Amino acid sequence: MPIGFKRHWSIGITCLAYLCWSTWLERVHELPAFMITAYSGVVDKIFSQPLWRLLLPQPDMTGSYSATGLLLFHKLQLLFHSTGLAYQLAHLMSSVSLYFAIYWIFSSRTAAFFSALLWTFSTHNYHMYSVSGSTMLALVSTYTVWTLFFTVRYIQSGHWKTGAAALFSLSWLFLSYEGWLDVFCWMLLILPLWNHWLRKKHWVPQRRRMVQALAVLIATGILYISIKTRAGDGQGPGSESDLVFNYPSITVMVEDLVSNLFKQNYLVLSNFWPPFLGGSNSLLFYDSKWLIEQQKGYHAEFSHLAYMNHLFLWRYYAGIAMAIVAFWGFKLAMEFRKRHNLQTLVLLSLLLAIPFGSATHTVTKFRPFNSVPFLGYHVWFGVLCSTILFGLLLSRWLLSLSLRAKRRTFAACILYTLFVAAVRPIYLNQMVEQLKMGRYPQPIQNLIHGLRR
Repeated sequence: MPIGFKRHWSIGITCLAYLCWSTWLERVHELPAFMITAYSGVVDKIFSQPLWRLLLPQPDMTGSYSATGLLLFHKLQLLFHSTGLAYQLAHLMSSVSLYFAIYWIFSSRTAAFFSALLWTFSTHNYHMYSVSGSTMLALVSTYTVWTLFFTVRYIQSGHWKTGAAALFSLSWLFLSYEGWLDVFCWMLLILPLWNHWLRKKHWVPQRRRMVQALAVLIATGILYISIKTRAGDGQGPGSESDLVFNYPSITVMVEDLVSNLFKQNYLVLSNFWPPFLGGSNSLLFYDSKWLIEQQKGYHAEFSHLAYMNHLFLWRYYAGIAMAIVAFWGFKLAMEFRKRHNLQTLVLLSLLLAIPFGSATHTVTKFRPFNSVPFLGYHVWFGVLCSTILFGLLLSRWLLSLSLRAKRRTFAACILYTLFVAAVRPIYLNQMVEQLKMGRYPQPIQNLIHGLRR
C-alpha cells in the first residue's frame, strides 16, 4: 500500500496552512493545560499509579476511561511543553489519517483532500478555548478513523493482520473517551443495512466477517457500558451528563430526546453552511438589555421574551436542517431499496451520522447551555462523517465539469471553507457570551491586529 507523498502534496499544504492559521489567527498556543486546571489536586495521584491501573476507569475522573484520551494528551503536553503544539500535532494527525483512509478506500485524491480540508478547518471544537478538555478529541478522532478503516479492510479481505489492526484501534478508542459510544451506536444502526446489501449480492465470506465484526463491537459495547455504569458517577441526578431516563415523566423524556436530536443535527450542518444562518444576527450588535428596551414598556412583565425570541431564532434553521436531512435520507433509502447500489449505501450511512452520530448527548437532559448551538464537540463524530460525505459529493460533482470549471470550483470550495473558518467564530463567540461560558478567539480580529503591528 504505497503512499507516494509526491502525489499527495495537497494534504501537506493543508497541514502547513492549518499550522499558520491556528498559530496566528486562533492563537492556539494560549490554550491552558486541562488536567492541571481541572484536576490539579489529583494529577500526581493519578499518574503515580501503575501503568495497568491507568487502563482502568479513574475514580478521580468520574470513573471514566481516559488512558488514551485525556491522560495521553496530558503526557503529550508535557513532552512538547505546550498544550497548543500538542493539539496542533494531534489534530493534524487526525487530518492526515482521514486523508489516507479515504484515499485508500475510495481511490479518490479529490474526495480525500476535500474531506481532510473540511475537517482540518472545522470550528466544531472551538469550545476547547473555553474548556480545554476537548483537545483530546483530536486523538479520539484518529482512533475512530483507523478503527473504521481497518474494519472495512477486514470485511473486504479477511486478512488476519487487518482484523488485528481493527481490534487494536478499537481498544485505543475504547480506552480514550466515553464518546466512542457515538461510533458504537452508529455502527449498530448501519451494519444491518450493510448485511442486507451483502446478502443481496451473495457475498457470503464478507457477510460472515461483517457479522464477526458486529459481534465484537456489541461485546465491547456491553463490556464498556457495564463497567462504566458501575465505576462511573458522572450520570447521576444533577450531573452534567444526567440522563433523560432519570426523569419521572415519559413526556419530558421524549421532548428532550426530540430537542437534542434537532439540536445535534443542526450543530453538524451549521459547521459548513453560511455563518449568518447560525442564529440571531441581531445579537451580534445588540445586547439583551437594548432589545428589551425596544419594547418601550409594552407588556413589561414579560418583555424579556422579546430577547428570548432572538436567542432561540436558530431553532427555525434547525427545523429546516432536519427537513433537509430527512428528505435526503428518504430519497437515498428509496433509491437503495430499488437498486441496492453501493454508492447510495455509503452516502446513506454517512448521512445517518448527522442526526444520529451523537448518541451519548442525545440521551442527556436538556441543560441551559443547550439554549444556543455552540458546543460543537458534542457532535464530533457527526462532523467527521459529514466531512467524508461532502468530500465524496464534491469529488463526484467535479467529475461532471470541464477542466476550467473544475479549477474554479476547486478554488471556490477552498475559499469558502476558509471563509466559514474565519467568520463562524464571530457567531460562536456571540453565543457563548450569552451564557457567560468564556470567550473564543476571533481570526479576523487577530489578522487585523497582526497587520497593524
